[in-house]
Amino acid sequence: MSACARTYVTLCIYGSDADTMNRMADEIKMSPTRTSNKNGLLGWFFDTKELDSVDVADHLDLLLRELEAYGVDMKKIKEMGCWYRTYCFWSSVSGNGGPALGPKQMAALASLDMELHFDLWFDPPEEE
Repeated sequence: MSACARTYVTLCIYGSDADTMNRMADEIKMSPTRTSNKNGLLGWFFDTKELDSVDVADHLDLLLRELEAYGVDMKKIKEMGCWYRTYCFWSSVSGNGGPALGPKQMAALASLDMELHFDLWFDPPEEE
C-alpha cells in the first residue's frame, strides 16, 4: 500500500507582460490547464491532476512526455524572459512517508534546468 493519498505535479511558467507570455504560448504549443493574472504577474500552468496514480514519478513522467512530444525547449522559454518551476503536491495517507524520485526523473528535470518544489501534506492519523 502506498503512503500517498493524492499527488500531482504542476508546471508553472511566469512572465511580467502579455507579449512575452504570448510568445511563450506560441513556442510551447501545449494547452494550459489554467492561467492567471495576479497584480501584473502572468501565470501559465499545466497540471497532472487527471492522472489516476499516487506515484509522483508517474506524474513527472507524464509532464516530461508532454514537453518532449511538443518539442518544448525550456531554455528558450527562459531566454524569452519567462521563469518556471514544477511543483509537486503530495498528501500522506497516514501522516508519514514521502515522495521518491528516480534518477530518470532527476536527470530529465536537470536537463531542463527545472526546479522542483514540494508541497507536502501530512494529515495526522485519526484517533482510535
